[in-house]
Amino acid sequence: MIIAKLQGGLGNQMFQYAFARALAETRQEPLLIDNSFYEQEIPGVDKREIELELFPAIRLNYAGPKLSSSFYQVSRWDNRLRNLLGFKKRAVLREHNFRYDPSYLSMPQHLLLDGLFQSERYFSDQAPLIAATFAFPAFAAADPNGSYLQQIRSSLSVSVHVRRGDYVKFASTHAIHGTCSTGYYRNAMQQLRERFPDARFFFFSDEPEWIRQNLAPDESVGSVISLNKGRDSWKDMCLMSHCRHHIIANSSFSWWGAWLNRNPDKQVIAPEKWFRTNDPFFNTTDLLPAGWIKRNNE
Repeated sequence: MIIAKLQGGLGNQMFQYAFARALAETRQEPLLIDNSFYEQEIPGVDKREIELELFPAIRLNYAGPKLSSSFYQVSRWDNRLRNLLGFKKRAVLREHNFRYDPSYLSMPQHLLLDGLFQSERYFSDQAPLIAATFAFPAFAAADPNGSYLQQIRSSLSVSVHVRRGDYVKFASTHAIHGTCSTGYYRNAMQQLRERFPDARFFFFSDEPEWIRQNLAPDESVGSVISLNKGRDSWKDMCLMSHCRHHIIANSSFSWWGAWLNRNPDKQVIAPEKWFRTNDPFFNTTDLLPAGWIKRNNE
């Protein structure tokens, strides 16, 4: 049994689920979900909900608080009795830092995963399965996103994702994450223009007005897509995944938008410094796949 303790928004949930699903598939074990994070209010953190079931291939089975809590209470008498009787030991895998740790792949069975696990190396052996699992539903016929999808597919499209929102709203979040500078985006756009003169930019952001003021004052630069909010935000990631190339933010949301683009010739420009903090826990050496281009984002 593997239990994934989900936390954060859609991009974070996808990382956690990808690792848990790959591990469950390799071991042929059932996968359950701990949703306790979403039942609490955390100061300085936007309230979230589990969004993974937007993907048609995912139907979640929940562990329930009693089963999840039993993994943490390793000194309970019933757990000691289970060990004496030869039952498999329950273990909690808490992430030590952001570095990929291969030892996580050989942990005991009956495992609860408590961390973010933000590296494709945790699921690279099951990459085709993960890509298929995260296949988006089709847009409804009347959905205006369908028009943008046609434009993206028929042009040399480049997605540009700007993450602000809670990165700006909460001082504690800003101190950890920071935001990518205007210069980062402008330099990345110029780099891709030089390589692809016919590039057409499609901008995505939780603050589209910031893009209009700083990056795309008119349609000659590109299209600012501002349709999708709240429960429809996944549609931005879907559109990103159909672009040919990408300029991403320091955000797991646009990381997945770029990763799900299976074009082997894609160019992905990513922030060199993913987190603003210098806390050694946030070591992102293994966060970006090989071949993605790092640029100074300060």
